[in-house]
Amino acid sequence: MLDLKADKKDFMEDSLLNEETVKLIKYEHSSWYSTPEVELVLRHKIIDGKEMDGLIVLKYQNCRRLVGVELKEWNVTECISQAVERRHLANYFYIITRFPRHSLGSIIKDILNSKNGTYGQYFQQLFQHKIGWIVYDERYPPLLMFPSFLINTEKEWKIVKNLKNEIVDIKVK
Repeated sequence: MLDLKADKKDFMEDSLLNEETVKLIKYEHSSWYSTPEVELVLRHKIIDGKEMDGLIVLKYQNCRRLVGVELKEWNVTECISQAVERRHLANYFYIITRFPRHSLGSIIKDILNSKNGTYGQYFQQLFQHKIGWIVYDERYPPLLMFPSFLINTEKEWKIVKNLKNEIVDIKVK
């Protein structure tokens, strides 16, 4: 069983980052020639002044990859906004939300018709910033939109490199 390290905070949305989710992310980041080990799972990690709801460290044979996670029970637009703000802090990033799958079309339609900006502002940001989306529904298995790898500036590389050095020193039970 995974040891999901948590701080003193406890939110309803934290239940979305569970063993099933971590296994799903590990599986999606595996290939026929390489399966990562889940080295560490942290909750409410503050990096560069921004709090991420979750941070997963995947250890491959010759490297580590950081997976950032933002969790929200229902507020998808806020979740996307927070993920976009923190996207540069991890190699991969997911938003994880919970709502009935039969209302997924309505949620996407609401996002596309958002009053807060241009057409599809929030939904398009998932694609523009290479953010994945895991949707949980009580009755069905999770639905996944896979993210893309990101390290696109020297500054971002330094942040990730410094974080990797910090994480290497943390012992996993």
